[in-house]
Amino acid sequence: MLIVRPALCAAVLASLTATVACTSTHGPSSGTTHSPAVSTTPPGGTASGTVATTPTSAVPVPPPTKGDIHQTVPAQKVVTRRAVSLDATAHFTSAIAARLTRVEAISAKGNGPGEISGPALELTIKITNDSKSSIDLGNAVVNLADSRKQPGLPIAGAPAKPFSGTLSGGRSAVGIYVFTVPVGHRAPVSVTVSYTAAAPVVLFVGNAA
Repeated sequence: MLIVRPALCAAVLASLTATVACTSTHGPSSGTTHSPAVSTTPPGGTASGTVATTPTSAVPVPPPTKGDIHQTVPAQKVVTRRAVSLDATAHFTSAIAARLTRVEAISAKGNGPGEISGPALELTIKITNDSKSSIDLGNAVVNLADSRKQPGLPIAGAPAKPFSGTLSGGRSAVGIYVFTVPVGHRAPVSVTVSYTAAAPVVLFVGNAA
């Protein structure tokens, strides 16, 4: 009868486990060396024990500005020159002036949002810069009010051609503005012209065609 002792079985099992571990790590006894296992990340996942990170680019943060939401900024006073007739010259400054070279009654066609087709006035405005410096006309604003103090509705399409660009010293520029105005509300009309908030607004008043 074969008698197996528990202590002997445990010793044999421990010996076999050590031999397998040694062979897996250092290769078989022939001296062949195996490369260590490399962990790969399955598609759509990450390897166990690792955290996937995504590099982020630095976003510049603007420097803090003075003031807060409780601060009240005083409104800039707008100065309007004394009214002149529709055919006169109005001066923003001693060297920069505006003149309505033409006021014509037309039938305008509205195309853009809020534009209404109908009787209108086409204003041709000439700004002359006799100073030694250039002025920016990109922010020029022209408005019209009829005899009932109602604003004329601007038409952006042709023949309108607002001021734009820079006007050099010693030169002039022409802009065309169109406003729908009922025929019976044109005596008089008021036209204001401004090219910058730093200069006064000029005002033209008179009976239009």
